[in-house]
Amino acid sequence: MQRIMGVYAKLTNEPTLGELSSRSFSGKAFEGDALSSENFEEAQQGIALTLNYSIEEGLEDHSLQKNKKSPGWFHCSRSSANPRKRKILVAVLIGVLLVLSICATALANFKGRPSSMSTADEIEDNEVSSRSQSRGEGGEVASFSFVQPQSKYIFANDDVVIPPFSTLDPVEDLDIYDYDRPLSSSPSARLDPLINRQNKRVIPTNAWYQNMLRLGADEEPTKHHRVYTVPYVLDAAGDFAGIRIHATRPEATATQVRMATDEPYALTLGAMTDISGDFPVSKLDKGYSVHEATNLGLTLHWDSYMKTTLVRGSPYVTMIYNMIDPAVTEGILPTMHWRLDTSELPIVDGNRTVDCESEPVFTVERDLELAFLNSGQRWLVFFSRPVQLKCKNTRGSPTIFQVLKGQDQSDDSKLVIRGALVVSNFSPADEVEVFSEMYANQLRASADVYPGQSTTVTHSFNEENSSAKITFHWDPHSMRTANGYIVDQKLMISGSTDKKMIMFALPHHQEILVGNILPTLCTFSLLGPVCLVEGNVWEMYEGLPAVDYQAARHPHPKYLPVLAQALVEDIRYQIPSNFLSGAGDTYFSGKTIAKLARILLIAEEVKDLCESASAGGSNSEHVEACDGLELPGDEDVEDALNQLREAVTVWVKTNSETPFVYDNAWGGLISCGCLYQGGKCTNQVPDCPAFTDQGLNFGNGFYNDHHFHYGYHIYAAAVLAHFDSSWAIDHYEDVTLLVRDYANPSEEDKSFPVFRNKDWYRGHSWASGLTEPMFGNIMNQESSSEAIMAYEAVALFGKTMTAIFQDAGDLDKASVAKMMHKIGLTLTATEIRSTQRYWQIQQNVDSSEKTFPELYTTSVVGILWETFAEFTTWFGNAPYLIYGIQLLPLTPISEARDKIQWAKEIYQPLTESCNGACVSEGWSIQVNAILATIGGVQEAIEGILRVPSTAYKHAGGNGHSKSNSLWYVSTRPTIDNPSFTSEEKFEVIFDQIGEEHEILDNYNDVNISEDIAVELSCFNPMKCSNEVLDSDAEGYSCRQRIIYLMNVLGKSELDGCRQVAVNEYPAECGLCGPSTL
Repeated sequence: MQRIMGVYAKLTNEPTLGELSSRSFSGKAFEGDALSSENFEEAQQGIALTLNYSIEEGLEDHSLQKNKKSPGWFHCSRSSANPRKRKILVAVLIGVLLVLSICATALANFKGRPSSMSTADEIEDNEVSSRSQSRGEGGEVASFSFVQPQSKYIFANDDVVIPPFSTLDPVEDLDIYDYDRPLSSSPSARLDPLINRQNKRVIPTNAWYQNMLRLGADEEPTKHHRVYTVPYVLDAAGDFAGIRIHATRPEATATQVRMATDEPYALTLGAMTDISGDFPVSKLDKGYSVHEATNLGLTLHWDSYMKTTLVRGSPYVTMIYNMIDPAVTEGILPTMHWRLDTSELPIVDGNRTVDCESEPVFTVERDLELAFLNSGQRWLVFFSRPVQLKCKNTRGSPTIFQVLKGQDQSDDSKLVIRGALVVSNFSPADEVEVFSEMYANQLRASADVYPGQSTTVTHSFNEENSSAKITFHWDPHSMRTANGYIVDQKLMISGSTDKKMIMFALPHHQEILVGNILPTLCTFSLLGPVCLVEGNVWEMYEGLPAVDYQAARHPHPKYLPVLAQALVEDIRYQIPSNFLSGAGDTYFSGKTIAKLARILLIAEEVKDLCESASAGGSNSEHVEACDGLELPGDEDVEDALNQLREAVTVWVKTNSETPFVYDNAWGGLISCGCLYQGGKCTNQVPDCPAFTDQGLNFGNGFYNDHHFHYGYHIYAAAVLAHFDSSWAIDHYEDVTLLVRDYANPSEEDKSFPVFRNKDWYRGHSWASGLTEPMFGNIMNQESSSEAIMAYEAVALFGKTMTAIFQDAGDLDKASVAKMMHKIGLTLTATEIRSTQRYWQIQQNVDSSEKTFPELYTTSVVGILWETFAEFTTWFGNAPYLIYGIQLLPLTPISEARDKIQWAKEIYQPLTESCNGACVSEGWSIQVNAILATIGGVQEAIEGILRVPSTAYKHAGGNGHSKSNSLWYVSTRPTIDNPSFTSEEKFEVIFDQIGEEHEILDNYNDVNISEDIAVELSCFNPMKCSNEVLDSDAEGYSCRQRIIYLMNVLGKSELDGCRQVAVNEYPAECGLCGPSTL
């Protein structure tokens, strides 16, 4: 999310693309795409290979061993031909024996490991695993334990297909405007095969491979059309058609980690003209067409000649060729290309070397091994059948190998080539050469099985222990049959088979994955060590959190008086009039409406608590605390509820001034966009600026931040449903429409992509959408906490509607709502797990447990990209902003979100950075929340009481209220040994205009925003009057926006006034344009 006081930071646009070509990219069907009628058993058993190598060739327990005699070409001793292997024979023998011992021990430990699977290595401090804790005073840490089922067989509904939340058409059934967006930001014709194949109108907009979907019809791929599959970065920008495979390595500073690549070292696996020059120059179009897109993979075609599926976690890159395609007769041949010279002669099938100058054409039965100068890289290339290769490898020129067409290809229409880098080992304690040989042998042993284009992610649930099973189906295919020829045959999942693919698992997978993890075969990734896993299917068991409107315990009786006083004031909170009419952005409007929803919930909880106390149903402390307590009156509560109902209805019924419209091009709900002036929108549908202005509404029209924005609105709607079941039934489909936009679980819903923002492999979501220009680091997400809230909202709405429909006797809808609750819980749990791994960076742990390299010294990630992590935000670099954006909003799920050990670690840098701007802009609310989390509840209560009331109108505090802040702090559990000292406590000072502020001792010299406000003139005192400065500019006054830029971003008064009055809000604030301009 790119925030600058409500304005999306504008990006520099590249030249717009011309009119889309009418050219079709569908091409002919790839021969044999349908499942072959070949005998499944033959495909399942595969060729009779003895992959039980000699000691130097592979690990026996990792082999794919058959009792049949192996072909002579593979049975040959590899050591006789490879000098490198002879040198390390003894080292390998020792290493293998150690590995066998370690694996046996690890397996025993794995089988006997405890069932509790916390997001941390173990639940720390006084966290408890019991989920049955009743709410009470004080209490312990909320019970969010990730419990692994004892047996996978208790998931009786494994094969149940999750139904859609709804199949109503947004336009035809729900009266939403439809909209045809400009061609310049619509899907190109290269996506036509995907649309036609799936027979639906929706395309992913926030996927990990989004940059690959952005290739224009008449455009050649660039290096920005790329993906990070782990461990490779892949693009299609090589010298000819195909996939370019980049090795990656981590580079770190104190505030950044990136996966760097070296372009000259890449392998391009594709097709080009015969290098012999015997054919006229003919080239395949480098541009690809997209034929399949799942959450785990993306399938690309180059006409009908070759195709590849780019799959997350694959140690290989696989290309499948149609060797009877006309392109072959025109001299287009499968090609492997490196720009580097080899450092030694290539090794063929592990038993001989070849000199390309003296033997330019030779036969390879199975694999080719190459090592290169400068890069130190070692590559293995595997072939599905014996092939004849032509090579070109002269000093100073690129290294090129091409597959020649054989004389008799009647049975060999397909050829599969797989390329793999022998990666670097993650553990520096391992011997490099020993690791390389072990890893290379594992690549050889597993090269036969590769993931197909129909990878899927499925879910099933067990209600007895509140857990979910998340399954990755890798769609295994075999590239060999018993006769050694390719069939591209899908393997059967059921039944016994020794053929198992290997894939890389991220650290959070390894916490919950039930499978054969190979802990000695790990390498680097952006997110820490990734280790190989054997298996055609991954099963991961995730404990689900308890999602509710209240915390695990009631507010402490001691703080009920101050909480009640805040409620009496906050219950009268007035949502800004422009948000009540739907004139404004979807982000701040959602935060504001959800703010009132939280106030109502807390008022209900406290009133119920005190009523119970007066009736003798509570403990003596609550009875005493509630005695004589003034609480919000029924009339005030009713007025607040009516206001909530009005605001929520305006937005979900899309009868707002900036209504939601349905995007026919990509398939999604877009806020039309508000050209705001004088408290109203001056435009109406079909004049929707959101589709052309990336800077409007944080880029909502380009699918940025949908889960953040809509999550707040759904949360407010869930609360309203909690209070008003009749409204809930009447508007169920309206709210569900927002849920479907980012949390649709089913392909049967033809109106929205499945899980728009969620990346199931990485576990978290992506906030960026169709940004232009594309980012080199691909997709990103800033606020992990708001992503968690978005899924918490889905779970709450599903839970609330389940009860309402059950009471109404509508069991069918109750069943759907119950599934929405479960899906919401699963989305929430996985988002929390990845957040705690990849955003909440603990430094006070052993180096082996750290996510990032030692050089990265901060304790949080501000923005996480696919190949980059950085300590910053879109709206400023102050540490309190970077920590703060990961700590809002404060809802019951926040307790499960913020690990106590991490909270203890961030408290000091967070408080040290919290200056006057931090306080006045509302960011100190999060500081106090962390203080309470680590045990300083009393001090945090005092801190909240000192937050200036104006702070709740600013960017850091406008989603909070005093009531919600006090409620959150007062419901924190009792913690032994609180992690703060008296020197770090807040003090109160008064600035020149008498406002009370809280700052730290070492920040007495900072400027407080109200000081600036007194003298603000924008160097144009004749025109820039207080009336102009106080004019509303999309929810904030001109004065507030200018002060924000000065305090938070460090801009001068001149620059701040210029940005707001001249560049951003000339209609509202233009008279404050500096006169020097």
